[in-house]
Amino acid sequence: GHRHFALQAVASYIDLNPVRAGIVKDPKDYKWCGYAAALRGDEKMLKGLRAALGFTVKNLSNEEMLSGYRVALFGKGAGMKRGDSTAARISDAALRRVTAEGGQLPETEPLLGQSRVGQFTRGLVLGDKKFVDEHLVRYRKETGNRLQSGFRPFGKSSGTDSDLYTMRGTKN
Repeated sequence: GHRHFALQAVASYIDLNPVRAGIVKDPKDYKWCGYAAALRGDEKMLKGLRAALGFTVKNLSNEEMLSGYRVALFGKGAGMKRGDSTAARISDAALRRVTAEGGQLPETEPLLGQSRVGQFTRGLVLGDKKFVDEHLVRYRKETGNRLQSGFRPFGKSSGTDSDLYTMRGTKN
């Protein structure tokens, strides 16, 4: 009982640190977060989270455990005290949304911690250098943003000599 309560408090504190620091608004979006790794199916992280949550998740599937933990995380994150002006927290609207969803991630919501998926979802354009450069020029023209960095390598295309690039340095 008390041991698991303490472990749950420590786990949620750690998983909410990137939110508190203002790095992400949702703990699932922090690449090095144990919770995000558990969502991606990392067996070691799932086992660790299950151990931390203890008896309360004994008979639950991984999906049920993660959904319940997500609701609890958002509840704790929305209740965080803003001790100074730099501290961030989970918004009340996000808490209401996650609670209404029962802690389940909508199928359309990406997990940013995944290397290729995360890289893609944070970029605006994906293609060869010429294609990305054309869109960078258009982006600068339409937004007035004088983005200095343009294309960044996305990874080798399978079976070809050309590379894929993504437009980086922008905030969606």
